[in-house]
Amino acid sequence: GASAVRVEADQGQAAQAGEFLETDAKFLPFMREHGITAMLVRPDFYVYGAVAGPGQAGGLVDKLARDLARHGFHASLTAACAA
Repeated sequence: GASAVRVEADQGQAAQAGEFLETDAKFLPFMREHGITAMLVRPDFYVYGAVAGPGQAGGLVDKLARDLARHGFHASLTAACAA
């Protein structure tokens, strides 16, 4: 399965449902530097792709679905964006 999470800088607060508090400053600086607002990341932290706006996330998920289908994996993928 897949999950959509919101990445926030760890400032000593408790994480809310669907949030990931970044303690090692890897994702957020990378995302800011490259103008990224949404990424598809595997559990082993391999970045499949990224987009500049949340409205583009659906297209990225569609691209993933096409790539998976090309390799024989057929699944229903739905884009989920946390605002």
